[in-house]
Amino acid sequence: METKDLKQFSILLVDDDEIVMTIIYSMIKDIFGIIYKAKDGLDGLKLFKDKKPDIVLSDIYMPNMDGFEMSQAIREYSPKTPIIMASVSYEHETLLKAIDIGITNYITKPIKKDKLIDILSKSLKSDHSKSYESDTGISFFPDRSK
Repeated sequence: METKDLKQFSILLVDDDEIVMTIIYSMIKDIFGIIYKAKDGLDGLKLFKDKKPDIVLSDIYMPNMDGFEMSQAIREYSPKTPIIMASVSYEHETLLKAIDIGITNYITKPIKKDKLIDILSKSLKSDHSKSYESDTGISFFPDRSK
């Protein structure tokens, strides 16, 4: 999928770090049609239910509600929406939890623009039953049957 094709999609960015949010926003502001921003998982879940974005990019560790809790709630509400988790953490246990929740992909911080656009594009392809390889080298097989 070319970046010009991403204009038709909306994205929800969820991160409690304003600097990170600003950096990611600057990377995708000319690529996505609509960008929603939330400061934590609780705010992100409310925005998701209200706006129904096409894809979610979220930090994991945040106050009020972390990215895992938010993603689990989104999965119950919308099982097929692609969710990308971003974190500085590259711990095996964290990755396994992301897989268990049904995260579409995982990207480590600091985020590189080309890698981010590639992951977002692949995740928005119509066949979400495919596996996706994260920048960690681990393939995710999202369970979309829920």
